Amino acid sequence: MVRKLSPEGFYQIRDPKNFHAAMRADVELLLSKRAYLSLTTVIVCCLDALAAGSGKATRGKFESFVTKHFHGLCTALESVCPGLKGGGILYDEFRNGFAGLIWSRLMRWASSSRSILIG
Repeated sequence: MVRKLSPEGFYQIRDPKNFHAAMRADVELLLSKRAYLSLTTVIVCCLDALAAGSGKATRGKFESFVTKHFHGLCTALESVCPGLKGGGILYDEFRNGFAGLIWSRLMRWASSSRSILIG
């Protein structure tokens, strides 16, 4: 037996109210568990999805999005990696590095909680 469901009966992850709530819940869960590597991966993947909008995710969209919305972070990354753009660093080392090539590039970057770095 096949039962046809209306589109309203499905959970639509791309609906902003669902997507944003799901992202926030994932971030809160990983943060509460101090799972910083997984948290970073989820955050950059969510940023990639937000940057893509309803289209295809691309490097250009990601870099433009993070440069616009996370200008301070991009500037800080540029200060420790002269000659590189912050959006490119986030894309290559975090979006691609953590999410796809984690073990080959991980040694270049550290993940830490703010409380460890203060003092």
